[in-house]
Amino acid sequence: MHTASILFVLSLVTSGLAAQKFVSTTGNNSNSGSQTSPWRTVTFAAATATSGTVINIAAGTYGTTGFLEGIEVKSGKILTFKGAGRGKTIIKANSGFSKTIPYFGTTRRWTAVFIIHGKDTVVRVLDMTVDADHLSASRLTTIIYSDGASGTVDSCELANAGAAPLNGVSGQLGFMAVGKDSSNPSTVKLTHCEVRGFNKIGVMMFGNGLNGIVEHCTIRGAGM
Repeated sequence: MHTASILFVLSLVTSGLAAQKFVSTTGNNSNSGSQTSPWRTVTFAAATATSGTVINIAAGTYGTTGFLEGIEVKSGKILTFKGAGRGKTIIKANSGFSKTIPYFGTTRRWTAVFIIHGKDTVVRVLDMTVDADHLSASRLTTIIYSDGASGTVDSCELANAGAAPLNGVSGQLGFMAVGKDSSNPSTVKLTHCEVRGFNKIGVMMFGNGLNGIVEHCTIRGAGM
């Protein structure tokens, strides 16, 4: 998607004119995704909604038995995920959901709640708790932006990317963003968030072409 097209879609989102879809713990993935007929899982919503859609996620805990979550956004898709507030909308990690992504000149397989990757992919995650659920995965985080993806995480709690109790073992991070290269610039912004319960590093942003921004956040865990 060209830059002009991305800016146009984002202008619809910020102006309130974007398509709206809805997810609820009382919904069903065979529904239409409307406010009165919501979907059940955020994973289904992410795969089904068209680019430019705002996905409104009602209060409740997602990622429970029978309705596991593993949210992947890729291939230039533009989405907004909006919860009902920290501690109200809670999305938990699934040990069966992982992807291999570029990492310090090589690749590594990571487990996360949201994995967002690819040039021109733009995702906003707003007003929710993203919970890595103390999974035992050796490489674990809450949200990953990778390979040229951009976006904003605003007013979220990013929690429990570490053992219980925390032990400082490397490879379990609160939040991560990885750039692609200077020819494919990306911007990832983390703002007004609480990052807690991580094992090693609270926020990691690195890679050529990445403009990483962290502001007005509280970061506390076993590492740095």
